[in-house]
Amino acid sequence: MRARLVLVPAVVALLVVAPWLARQTLVFGSPLPGQAITNAWAITGFEIFAWRNPATFAGYLAAGPAAWLGDRANGLAHNLLSVLALPGVPVAVVGLAGLPWIVRSRTLRMLLAFTAATFAITTLVFPVQTTWGTYLHAAAPAHVLLIVSGLAALDSGLAWVGRRREWTRPVAWLGPLFAGAGAILFLGLGIPSYGSSAAGTEARYAGLTARFEALGDPLDPTVPVISNHPVWIAEADRVRALGLPDEPVSSVLEIARTFGARYLVLDGTLGAWPARLATDPDAHCLAPVALPPGTGRSAGTEDVTVYRVACP
Repeated sequence: MRARLVLVPAVVALLVVAPWLARQTLVFGSPLPGQAITNAWAITGFEIFAWRNPATFAGYLAAGPAAWLGDRANGLAHNLLSVLALPGVPVAVVGLAGLPWIVRSRTLRMLLAFTAATFAITTLVFPVQTTWGTYLHAAAPAHVLLIVSGLAALDSGLAWVGRRREWTRPVAWLGPLFAGAGAILFLGLGIPSYGSSAAGTEARYAGLTARFEALGDPLDPTVPVISNHPVWIAEADRVRALGLPDEPVSSVLEIARTFGARYLVLDGTLGAWPARLATDPDAHCLAPVALPPGTGRSAGTEDVTVYRVACP
């Protein structure tokens, strides 16, 4: 029985992750996340896109104890508040308060152990990169645990109030009612807000396709584009995208030569970008492109700057 309880979820998890593993193997030659150890030495989140200057153990040591402690404090606050508490208010907050009592539950012991291990590793081992989403993408078990803990805490709290006030009727339905009201609040306000923001961003990037077509040089799905928002470029414009490193222009030129990229699409800032274009000796190799004005879906992309790789 116990083996089945472990094996069935394991098989389901493997089926879910199998496409990602296959993609990793086809694109990078290995299903394993080879950058994981390097991320532990990160001093800034921008190093996740590093090309020539990846994070190193020597650089990490040079940062000093104050930076190490500060990074972990920031990681702890981010994971605890931004990832766990705030997205699930108020149920998640109640669930966090009720965790000490959940520890005694044999049924939830494995879930609690996995959640605690994931939280500790992402906070202590990857304190910088966790603020860029490391724990956010691994926190689903923790949210399930907080929901269960929150319901149990509400139930126990109402039972205690009932005993103190000598209620004669059962009130077991009140705990789920409060949790449901909190969930409806999140679904009614939070989810539409997130969805509207994501749809607007997708529309902005999708509009770039029409502007490149109007330029007379349409985006080619097989030719990669370098960008500080590569995920949105790839998703909205259906082209290959490469992450822009916070490094000199020479690194960008090397990436372009290696992968055949012809354009850099910059939306907002990334570290020293675009300020370094005013001082970098190779800045002339990135020629500004005046895309035609956007219309319709592409009307919101005027603040996106595009550069053509002008040096071989």
